[in-house]
Amino acid sequence: MVTAPDIALEVRNARVMSNHADFDPMERLEAVKLHGRVPRLHVLVEERLVGGGKAEKMLRSFVDYPPEKWQARPLGGFVGFSAIQ
Repeated sequence: MVTAPDIALEVRNARVMSNHADFDPMERLEAVKLHGRVPRLHVLVEERLVGGGKAEKMLRSFVDYPPEKWQARPLGGFVGFSAIQ
């Protein structure tokens, strides 16, 4: 999951989903519910979305992944969150 469709151009050998977290209100991010599991799930967000609470809303949208299982890794001005089975 990435926060802008143009970022998807840089990801290879993976299915990429995007949203407009920069522009979507918290209520819209909170309303998204995604079910199912995959062997590796990565969510890439800008650092400022972590402090603003939008990153947490995005992670919680993956309802089959417990919040405490996400691992965060700083990546320049971004944070990469991973959930690996």
